[in-house]
Amino acid sequence: MSSPEGAELRDAAAAPDLDLPMLPGFLGYQIRRTQSWVFAAFMAELGDADLTPGACGMLTLIRANPGITQNQLGRVFGIDKSTLTPVLNRLEARGLILREPRADDRRFNALRIAPEAQERVGRFLARVARFEARMTARLGEEKAAQLIALLCELRGEPCIAAPQPAQAPS
Repeated sequence: MSSPEGAELRDAAAAPDLDLPMLPGFLGYQIRRTQSWVFAAFMAELGDADLTPGACGMLTLIRANPGITQNQLGRVFGIDKSTLTPVLNRLEARGLILREPRADDRRFNALRIAPEAQERVGRFLARVARFEARMTARLGEEKAAQLIALLCELRGEPCIAAPQPAQAPS
């Protein structure tokens, strides 16, 4: 993994010539900085697969839930159709997923990992699991679980998972 401590990812508070009176104490600022840092680290390590963290999350859910609808996927990620559709179009064009009309309601598409992409997607998700394990190791499992719980609480959602650092997807 490339060093997330690189100059392009340093906290702005480390720049002594800038006046940041309240910004470093804003929760939203720290969440956004952390999201940017994780995204950059993800792309530095896994960018050769040409998949964003969002696309990776979608592949993870589609693989675990064959037949999931686009509507269900959008709800899980909290994104609308105009954001979801281009990502699914790219995944489909690359032969990673299939969209098939649902047998019970042909107005909706069922999403599946393409049979010929199962192994490739599995290898990629195993790499993602190793990346996540290294992210968790930076805090330790207890603090990582606490952070996940706090972020869920901030969103007002139940916390249904803890970090799974030692487990690659099956």
